[in-house]
Amino acid sequence: MNTRITMAMALTVAVVPLAQAQAQEAPQIYAGSNGEIEATYSNNCVVYYDANGNRRESNPNCSRNQVSRADTGVAAYRREQGLEGYAGSEAPPGGFGNPGQHYGPPEVVMDGHGRGHVLVGPSCIVYYGRDGDRSDTNQQCSRGERNQADGAMASFRREQGLSEQKTSGYAYGLPVFRLRNGNYQVTTGTGCTVYFRSNGTLLTWLPKCEAIDRSRATAAVVIFRRENP
Repeated sequence: MNTRITMAMALTVAVVPLAQAQAQEAPQIYAGSNGEIEATYSNNCVVYYDANGNRRESNPNCSRNQVSRADTGVAAYRREQGLEGYAGSEAPPGGFGNPGQHYGPPEVVMDGHGRGHVLVGPSCIVYYGRDGDRSDTNQQCSRGERNQADGAMASFRREQGLSEQKTSGYAYGLPVFRLRNGNYQVTTGTGCTVYFRSNGTLLTWLPKCEAIDRSRATAAVVIFRRENP
């Protein structure tokens, strides 16, 4: 009995510092060319905002405290950028863009954790993991814009002398991640992530995943493993 109590106390001591760290972490603010904003945390919590700075939604990884701090962070960011009262194409000169304006080359933005995103055109945002592989895009990206972003990120990483080892990529139209323990993770849509063992067999999935999501994720892992032995 005492052994169980000791183990429970040890687990509590290990979990509390992590929870405290997440409770104090400031969000990373990513602003798109169309004025939309995303606030992200290291536990893969993402909070989405429209061009007016209004919160639209958050993914299941977010706690109420993280969402509240994201609201505060985005409001502060918009004030600092002089964006209060501006929405999308109504942004001021030097802001998020105006109708018909010429958009420059893709812009690479890196965070302090080695992850990054590339802004292409008026509204496309493409996200990359620490290894430089594409992890996600917003819905405004065309195939050509994604390819432009891939090229910009690859050039940036070469210039910085960063490794190009492949631990993730796209297969069957889905982002596939090879985790450090050898297992795989596939995200099929909002709120659905499917996990696989290192040998490619199905491990578990989030509650929002339906049978079709698991089927698509399985196909993606099979293709990824075949192309990246």
